[in-house]
Formats: sequence, C-alpha cells, structure tokens
Amino acid sequence: AITLANKHKGVKSAADFKFVLKTRVRGIDAIYQRKFEGSEASFEVESKVPAQTIADDIVRIGGYQVMKTTPNTIDIMILDKK
Repeated sequence: AITLANKHKGVKSAADFKFVLKTRVRGIDAIYQRKFEGSEASFEVESKVPAQTIADDIVRIGGYQVMKTTPNTIDIMILDKK
C-alpha cells in the first residue's frame, strides 16, 4: 500500500484528485481516503507499481507538484490554476 498526502483547496479538490488517480494513473487497483483535515487529505492506494511510477504519472498529468516520495509515500500539492 502507498500513502498519498494531498495538500488541496477543499473537498472538491480532494474528490477531483481521487478521480484523476482512478482514471489517469496506471497500476492503481483501489483508493481509500484515510484522512481529511484542514487543507490536507490522505489516501491509501493499492497498486501493482512502485510509488515513484505513480509520482511520475501524476507529474505528467499536470496541475500537481510532487513534494516528496519514499518507497511507500508520496506528498503532493495541487498547483494553483492560472
């Protein structure tokens, strides 16, 4: 399991991010929202691919910045749209 910490701008952004993960990132089997507090949401992801591969896909999508990765975690920030 991989934990994703997502700094966002509210519930809609967290829901949008979860949708992006499900539809545009390869190798994800399941996503579970574990925490929603302030401007941060945490998701647990079941995946067949390593965290770095997921992080690379998220960066390719655009609109997100990967702040940190470890073998089991990815910290992400949603970028402001201009």
